[in-house]
Formats: sequence, structure tokens, C-alpha cells
Amino acid sequence: MIQTSRVRVAVNVINLRHARDLTQAKLASLSGLDRSYVGSIEQARRNVSIDNIDRLAVALGVDVEALFARIPERLDASSGGTVTEAPSCAP
Repeated sequence: MIQTSRVRVAVNVINLRHARDLTQAKLASLSGLDRSYVGSIEQARRNVSIDNIDRLAVALGVDVEALFARIPERLDASSGGTVTEAPSCAP
């Protein structure tokens, strides 16, 4: 599978949010974005602006590069439920 930037951002936002024990609502509040917008980013349905990428990175406490990191092709059973695959929706 080819990983688009949109899919990488989606999966990495989910993983980072879960690692920080944040809800979508809390991440939205921290980043100044709407909760439904964060949800649509996590579903890879949004073409996210650079400004909003910056907001998410700051809210998650990571460099922007972390949101574009390559993701594994399969779900790792040892990940404790962390999402490591692309969402199943079309970009």
C-alpha cells in the first residue's frame, strides 16, 4: 500500500493522541480546532493546512516531522491496541 501524507498524518495523530491519553475533544481544545475537524483528520478525510499541522504538533508536543513519520503496514498485536494501519476510508 502507498502511504499518502494524509494517511500518515491521520494514523500518527491517532497514535500520538492515544499515547498522551487525550480525547479528540481535548486535542481539539489544545490545538484550537473543532472536535469534528480533528475526527475528520484522523479519518484521513481532510487535506490539512500547514497552519493546522503546526497547531496539532504543538498540542501533541512533537515536531511536525512526527506527524509525517512512516507507519507500519500491519497492526502490531503487541501495540496494546494502538492503531498502526491506515484508516479504511478513501482520501
